[in-house]
Amino acid sequence: LGGEDRDEGGEGQGEGEALASAIRRHLPPEVRVGVDLVEVAQLRARFEGRDGLLREVFTPREVEYAMGQRRPWLHLAARFAAKEAAFKAIGCVVTRGVAWHDVEIRRDEAGEPRLAVSGETARRAAALGVTRFAVSLSHGPRYAVAIILGLGSGLAITHPSEMLDCKT
Repeated sequence: LGGEDRDEGGEGQGEGEALASAIRRHLPPEVRVGVDLVEVAQLRARFEGRDGLLREVFTPREVEYAMGQRRPWLHLAARFAAKEAAFKAIGCVVTRGVAWHDVEIRRDEAGEPRLAVSGETARRAAALGVTRFAVSLSHGPRYAVAIILGLGSGLAITHPSEMLDCKT
């Protein structure tokens, strides 16, 4: 949570960033990737009973969808992971004041997750040449994971030192 990619010992790359780095090495330049893994219990502890914080991070549509499910915290954790993964895919550092609502997971007519971006996040994606996103979400009792692919042609390549602070 909180945008940090560290292993349990606090040293080095987290599993999500290590996986994303491995994937990036094998992708054509038309693809940008972001991966994030969230521990469901940790997310629940952070957000449960804190409706203001929940509304700050998740859109009303995301909260309504998750709360309508049998295990809402699994669905919120997957959406949180998707937001973080989307920011990584377009080279944004997630910091305090980030426009969380700029990234939203919606369901299409078939019930498949789709990523919608707006605001500064959409401008950053467009500047990189990202024209669409592919989304994969998964969750189990303990963890939720999201993989976001930013797709386009002639995408700009960024080095980690060029990541931007995507605040409002």
